[in-house]
Amino acid sequence: MTYFFRVQGALIAGIQAIPVQVECAQSRRLPYIHIIGGSRSAVSELRERVIAAVDACKLRLPARRITVQIQPGVHGLPLEQLDLAVAVALLGSSGLIPPACVEGRLICGNLGLDGSIRPSLNAAALRRLLSGNSYRSALLPWEGSEVLSEPQLEWGGGFHHLLDVVEFLRGTAVGRRANRDPERSAPPPGLIWNRIEGQEVAKRMLEIAAAGAHHVLLPGPASARPDLLAHALSSLLPPLTEEESEEVSAIYALAGMKHLQPTRPFFSFGSSMGLPPLLPDRRLARVEEFLLAHRGVFYVDQICEREPVLFPDLLPPMLSGKMQARIGSRRIEIPADAIVVASSPACGCGSRGDDRLVCTCRPTEARRYQERWKRLLRYPFDLCLPILPASAAESSSLPWASIAERVQSARERMRARQGMGNGRLGETEVFAAKPWRERPAKLWKVFEARQPGSRVRLVSMAKVALTLSDLRGGEAVEDHDLFEARHYFSVFTGAPGSKAASSSLPDMNSSATP
Repeated sequence: MTYFFRVQGALIAGIQAIPVQVECAQSRRLPYIHIIGGSRSAVSELRERVIAAVDACKLRLPARRITVQIQPGVHGLPLEQLDLAVAVALLGSSGLIPPACVEGRLICGNLGLDGSIRPSLNAAALRRLLSGNSYRSALLPWEGSEVLSEPQLEWGGGFHHLLDVVEFLRGTAVGRRANRDPERSAPPPGLIWNRIEGQEVAKRMLEIAAAGAHHVLLPGPASARPDLLAHALSSLLPPLTEEESEEVSAIYALAGMKHLQPTRPFFSFGSSMGLPPLLPDRRLARVEEFLLAHRGVFYVDQICEREPVLFPDLLPPMLSGKMQARIGSRRIEIPADAIVVASSPACGCGSRGDDRLVCTCRPTEARRYQERWKRLLRYPFDLCLPILPASAAESSSLPWASIAERVQSARERMRARQGMGNGRLGETEVFAAKPWRERPAKLWKVFEARQPGSRVRLVSMAKVALTLSDLRGGEAVEDHDLFEARHYFSVFTGAPGSKAASSSLPDMNSSATP
């Protein structure tokens, strides 16, 4: 006689929760528990953990041949999160749990050898799975059961021990769930912005970058505080939506961190030393901090020194906002959409651009440094502006509140029109997103004819012009949008760090042709 039982489980792969079915069948053959559907080492460890946990609970399994199948097969993935589902399936096939009690219910959790349910669940990834499927409830570890606050879930609970789960399923205990952590208060968003004195053109560039999600390159001395400008850019971004917050929380859970909602993350290269590896794919080890900066700002200092090591791996997510990773035998796609702000001195000694210092670079050293800057042309930096230290006479005249309001409005226009920022559009999408007036369209063709080898930079200029049109709420791209965009583009044709490139914005009402 064969006993059959089926439960719904889930595996966590990166920031994704993969739904699986655990089927268990018993037959009158030589006693043995055989698990199929995973790699040999993973299923062997799973079997030993479950047997030890069931024995610790003083629950007896019959002396029969027991076959457990994981469907679909998950070869190469760790199976710890299936411990609880397999244990429930074994007990259910033995007649200890009624089949109706697990219908439409997701069971997920890692068991200790003493039967305890460990808090090792990526709650944010599981919440996304529950909200997108027709589960009526879930049985989860206590630390992570706050996801049961989803409106479509009727009953379920979080548990500390396997015995608690069995008693709940047999109707002798009541399920409970943990409450969501209270949201901690974030610092005032305009605090960092108000610390920047002067640098009006740089602030205008940050406004454009925040509105269109454009990557920014800031050549200039350290005294110009590019790190402070990068922080100020993150303060211009609007609060995370609920969906974006779920994505960020799922990524932070990989590093054992909690995200401060609803603030945008800010990470700089080298700031996550000591954190555990986020993914087993070690090819992504150098860009894991970029993954933590998802939906926020990723700051890289000394880009000329770090470009050969870091930026070849950053190029795909900079263009698409997604990162490909391999976990076991599966390739998964992870959202990784951060605004990159890169800075570096304009010369080897770091003095160029600061009137208080004298550049001591030799001509050969200066030429070698210029070659490093030329390598950056292959990366999609839509905005580049040499920055200079603010003088004592400069004062701030751009209030944070009005700029943040314009950024929010422009982002809403982009989201309604194309579902993403202008900085992530391709060449054909840029010109199809919004009409171009006749004159700027002709001017762009003139630029294209004069600089045939700078296609990437010309497309970047078109993206910035589109964002400028969205910032002012225009129905089409005008010629002054293209002129201002060219101001941030023209620095690529000359040496970084020149004062001419960081002067005031050109006259937007000028009718002069380039």
